[in-house]
Amino acid sequence: TIITVFSTSILILLLTNPHLIVGKFLSNKIFVYIGNLSYSLYLYHFIFYVFIKYIYNFYLFSHEISLFGELIVIFLSFLFAYLSYNAKHKK
Repeated sequence: TIITVFSTSILILLLTNPHLIVGKFLSNKIFVYIGNLSYSLYLYHFIFYVFIKYIYNFYLFSHEISLFGELIVIFLSFLFAYLSYNAKHKK
């Protein structure tokens, strides 16, 4: 376990260094904003996934979610994450 903790610590230090290209890439405003939304995305995506899966199973008689259904899940997850993040952090 100490090797895993040490390796992860080194990896975090290397990836967050603003002078390295990976650090510049990860400190991009878009990635930082998605990082701020990440917990809300985590909470909402499962709700919408289950809802779309229910619709596909009982109304469309399919066990597989189509690409369109997956895009709906992603869109709704980002929309609700954005709305809840802005409602919480509104100044």
